[in-house]
Amino acid sequence: MTMMSMHDQVALLSQEHSNVESRLFLLSDALEESDDGDVRWREETVRDVLQYMAVHLLEHMKTEEETVFPYGTRMGLANLVTDLTNQHDTLRHDLSHLLEELARNWPGMKEGGNAFVALLQDHIAQEETAFFPLIDA
Repeated sequence: MTMMSMHDQVALLSQEHSNVESRLFLLSDALEESDDGDVRWREETVRDVLQYMAVHLLEHMKTEEETVFPYGTRMGLANLVTDLTNQHDTLRHDLSHLLEELARNWPGMKEGGNAFVALLQDHIAQEETAFFPLIDA
């Protein structure tokens, strides 16, 4: 198997960010629905999005940590890479907590879910604007 160029790797990771962001919008909508809304849709949407994140987001973060983060460190971006890695650790912890909340059937889901959405959106924005342009120059 041939190694992917850094440009191609960044392009693939950016596409994955878009896929994650589209699911974050669904998650945010499901969490914001009023209690008199379609509870079944809300619960199914939250469950489906979190299950997607448990597979695809975790794999995505692992790929970043094994490919573009070491490259960024070699380019002198160690502080930024450390910040992004710490965010990954927080996102993993928060996702695990949300999956536990989901198993307990909703307590704390809205607050924790909204915090997860905000953190992940900020994280993606930081990678897209402050990190990827520097390593893909």
